Amino acid sequence: MGRPTIDEPLRRLAEDPAASLPVEPGEERIEVARYVITLQPGSHPWSVGVQRLRLDPGEVAPAVAEIRDVMTARGRSASMWSVGSSATPSDLAERLQDLGLVPEEGSGEAAMVLVRPPEPIPPTPFVVRLTDTLDEYRAAVEIMVEAFGFDPSDASETLAQAEPRFERQRASGHTRLALVWEDDVPIATGTGWRGNPSPCPGARGVQRPHPRRLAGGRPHRDAGPGHVGPPRYLRADPGSAGIRGGGGDPPAP
Repeated sequence: MGRPTIDEPLRRLAEDPAASLPVEPGEERIEVARYVITLQPGSHPWSVGVQRLRLDPGEVAPAVAEIRDVMTARGRSASMWSVGSSATPSDLAERLQDLGLVPEEGSGEAAMVLVRPPEPIPPTPFVVRLTDTLDEYRAAVEIMVEAFGFDPSDASETLAQAEPRFERQRASGHTRLALVWEDDVPIATGTGWRGNPSPCPGARGVQRPHPRRLAGGRPHRDAGPGHVGPPRYLRADPGSAGIRGGGGDPPAP
């Protein structure tokens, strides 16, 4: 049996969900035909994301310099680039590495689009529910920090922002974190949104699962998925050739 056909709007949403979701309070989105930059509060690499990359071969180096200037103007020092299977040119991840971006280690992340009610499943020991309190939200952020293997300084900054982010998300109503519980112990989290993202009127939600990794590990920083799968990630740090003078990355929470 062949792989089911995926509509183009769903494919775009699954590959680059952050480029399609509603902009939350305190965030900024810069959208042009060649790329989308999403800036969230903070300064760690995941606080700025570069997605939906559609470049001609001769545009790669100029685009890196252009985005570097945008980041420098906003006082950012690192960024996370997500290269999906539809990103161009086809060897974009390798070209970005040649410019100094560093692949993130690990298995990346997966995006799922719910387009119809799920089929009934047998009972399981797992319970999934949205975070309704600050303590639950903070537990979800702690799992996310562990799953992505944040550096200690990045983890401290992200955890310090948990309360204001919780209040902003609760006020906007667009984005929520969910927790997966097993025997009253939180073991995984995911990001979901309520409402329809602009490129996909039939979709009901997006989940980005982040299981707790007891052994550590980090997702690839900027590179991309094959067909619609986990994106590869490439990180642009302050001293790298690709981001010297500025940069930025989107935080997961």
